[in-house]
Amino acid sequence: MSKYHNLVSRYFPVLILCVLLLTSCATPKTKLGKGIILEPSSKIEIGSVTSANNTRYEVDAEKMLREELEKALQEEEILWSKTTNEKYYTLSLEIQDYEMGNAFKRWLLPGYGSTILKVLCELNDDVKGVNIDKFEHKRSIVVGGLYTVGGWKTIFQMVAKDIAFDLKRIIIGKVQAFFVELDPWPENETDIPKTKISKKINLVPLKDNRPEKGRIGERYAAFNASMGDVYFRRNVADYLYEAIQNDLVASGNKLTISDNDFKLEGKVKKFWISTNTTPLYWDVIGEIEIELIATLSTGSMKKINKTYLAQSSSRTYVWPTEKFLSQVLSESVKTLMNDIRNDSIWLKIK
Repeated sequence: MSKYHNLVSRYFPVLILCVLLLTSCATPKTKLGKGIILEPSSKIEIGSVTSANNTRYEVDAEKMLREELEKALQEEEILWSKTTNEKYYTLSLEIQDYEMGNAFKRWLLPGYGSTILKVLCELNDDVKGVNIDKFEHKRSIVVGGLYTVGGWKTIFQMVAKDIAFDLKRIIIGKVQAFFVELDPWPENETDIPKTKISKKINLVPLKDNRPEKGRIGERYAAFNASMGDVYFRRNVADYLYEAIQNDLVASGNKLTISDNDFKLEGKVKKFWISTNTTPLYWDVIGEIEIELIATLSTGSMKKINKTYLAQSSSRTYVWPTEKFLSQVLSESVKTLMNDIRNDSIWLKIK
């Protein structure tokens, strides 16, 4: 009996922990990141568009955001047409920060004269009187050059497309949609060394060659029970393109739109979050794979192809939240950018 008592005393805390973890798997709480489900084929109505603290800007920011969002929702074919037989949700927006910036100042020093737009979105079911979700979208333009002239205006189009893209993913989701988001890469405090050889680079937008372009992963509870798909709140190729763009300029290169200059293009092959689960913990793994192709015409065409694979992982003993998954994915991006930045292969092209 004494031996039995000792065994119970020794392993009882572990058993309790297992029960708590399994219980939390079965009924994840809202504060740990709620899944979002919208009725299939539903539409989105644009509700109020306001500015935090009734801030007034040099331009009519609220009108510009509404107009661009209406276009973006139409392109995604999810704008409510105000017909009675369509299920719709109302999206209200609040501009929390808007800085017009200056392209010339950005050209002088990356980060100086930045254009910023941050929008808080609130999605509601007005018929049921229920709040579905609150989320933010933010874009910033911190690198300069002629191609960023007019950024004070085009940034509204960028954010509107991000929001529409985000909502479309929720609507087409077959199960609970779980979203992760990353701050714009230029806002990361990263020490970027200056390049030894400055180049004029024509950076072409990245192609998305992932086999699955919708979700970026799936969360699992204990015993491999799926708890819903994971989506990214931005267009993956656009996000990585901006990260490379910022690094190139910050390191001393200049971006152009000329076909006669050094050309850099690429393909996104993988952008994925996976979870290895046990009754006691979750291992969350982030993986990003990208192929870059550098081309320079100096009498004869010269090409260099290089594939980069970045991974990061972290362990948690509680339910992996949106914030936790975002941190793991952010570390993967940092690793990727560091690998690209420090690869001496690019110095072979002069």
